[in-house]
Amino acid sequence: MTRSITVLGIRLYMGSLRKLLAALKGALDRTRVPVLVSATSVHGVVEANMNDAFRHTLDAFAYHVPDGYPLVRWGRWRNGTKAFHQLRGVAFMHKLSASKWGQSRNHFLCGATPPTLSALQAVLKHKWQVKGTIKTYSPPFIALTKYDYPAIAARMKKAQAQIIWIGLGTPKQEVFALRLAEAMNNHPCIICTVGAAFSIHAGKQHQAPLWIRQIGLEWSFRLVQNPKRLFRRYIRIIPLFFYLCIKDLFTQKKEA
Repeated sequence: MTRSITVLGIRLYMGSLRKLLAALKGALDRTRVPVLVSATSVHGVVEANMNDAFRHTLDAFAYHVPDGYPLVRWGRWRNGTKAFHQLRGVAFMHKLSASKWGQSRNHFLCGATPPTLSALQAVLKHKWQVKGTIKTYSPPFIALTKYDYPAIAARMKKAQAQIIWIGLGTPKQEVFALRLAEAMNNHPCIICTVGAAFSIHAGKQHQAPLWIRQIGLEWSFRLVQNPKRLFRRYIRIIPLFFYLCIKDLFTQKKEA
């Protein structure tokens, strides 16, 4: 049984990567429906607190791995525990794909541009030694309601996809993943939303140095790399995160 911890109303996975991989393997062996996993960042948690529909979307996920270090720092302090660690989507994608179990699964990459997908496909095949099939799909940039989810699901079923990676950015990727899962019917698979992991592993985006990640300033590194796209997001998300933390102090009790 996996453990979790509540941070600003969202249940985040609390355990080692090894135990999570074992849990996912067991879930895929047992279930006949898709298992949803999200690499959840500050952005996702803030959106869930501001939007009830998106909160309901996150509630449908089996696991939320704590991708954002500020979430980990707040969760540790708020719940009085040190046994809560960051599990970045970048590391999660790598470790699951490169594990002996992951190497023998059929993967499907959904998101990003065709050049990024091609580079990422090569990483899985040659660097991580994935022996199963690796199919890709670059969805058009349209509204979430415009996608033909049954057609996309049919493509993935035809590929016998067992691990499906979604890289569309929060909150779009989580909503997309849930609607896709509903269209997959009784096809057993793991659907993982990992955002920027696509670009980082494909070599299209630089990863923040370890020391920057360890002090919780990875967001600033990403902002410098892509200010045009991220400035408006961060100028909204960061103040809201601090607001929610302050609100949390007065409205929530610490977990036992």
